[in-house]
Amino acid sequence: MNYTTTKRDIRFDSFNDAVQYIEKRTSPRNGNGPKLMHNTFGKIWYQDGEPQRVDIMLHWTVIYSIDKNNAITLNSGGWHSVTTKDRMNRFLPYGWRVFQRNFQWFVGREIDMLDLEFEYEEGFRIQLEI
Repeated sequence: MNYTTTKRDIRFDSFNDAVQYIEKRTSPRNGNGPKLMHNTFGKIWYQDGEPQRVDIMLHWTVIYSIDKNNAITLNSGGWHSVTTKDRMNRFLPYGWRVFQRNFQWFVGREIDMLDLEFEYEEGFRIQLEI
């Protein structure tokens, strides 16, 4: 059996980008959310018919979430793996990344050639300025 993985970035620059991307790929057959990559699924949460949050799940762990206020929440679920980091990075907006140095995770942002680093912690939040 020959297996290839999809190597593509799906960058969400806003909540609306995420909703449009997931809605376009959702069908009655994939009610738990469309498959975006190997073992990676997306799901939109609604309240009163309006989208409130988009979750990206790796296996059954929500690793990336963006809400209607354009706030991103990152969560590894304790799985500090190369795959978890890779999936987070594929959905983060340009300029943001999760990386590892000396077995410790960081979240970084490049602004006008200036790198900012923040120590990663579960539930790390990024507020997008739209």
